[in-house]
Amino acid sequence: EWRTRDPNLSGLISLCKALQGLTNPTHLDLANCELSRKGAKRVAMAIAAGAPIDALTIQSTGHSRYENGRNIYTLTAGEDNVELKNLDIGPEDVSLISMWLATIAGVAVTRVILKRNPLTGGQSWQYDADVTGVTALVDALATSSVTELDLAVCKLGPSSVHEVAKYVR
Repeated sequence: EWRTRDPNLSGLISLCKALQGLTNPTHLDLANCELSRKGAKRVAMAIAAGAPIDALTIQSTGHSRYENGRNIYTLTAGEDNVELKNLDIGPEDVSLISMWLATIAGVAVTRVILKRNPLTGGQSWQYDADVTGVTALVDALATSSVTELDLAVCKLGPSSVHEVAKYVR
């Protein structure tokens, strides 16, 4: 269960602080670290603070539809396409992706495909359980190079659609 993952974040917090002191870009692979939403948020904060990460591999934090666990995805600097469809991308993942788009690593991205992901969290019948990720994404898109965005079948309700409408205008 994701709620019991990484109950002690002290090691991850130390890693994130150390990353900010690096001068050369690095590939950060956290795919098998079983990070919770809190852990993903710490990584996002390190990226926002300027940690020189040119590739990030991590497990999705959304509610997995599968018994064998969550999906793994990678964000890579310089790529123009972020295609993460059907990977159980949750609100914290969307916040992390948003912070990635706002860095030099994400400046080349022109296309973001997130369809078939529970972007607002919650159970399968819930919409807009947590719109913080969608709000962060819209904020990041405002200053990004993204010209194509696919959010089909992403559990967007009235609140999150309102946020997306700000970007579309």
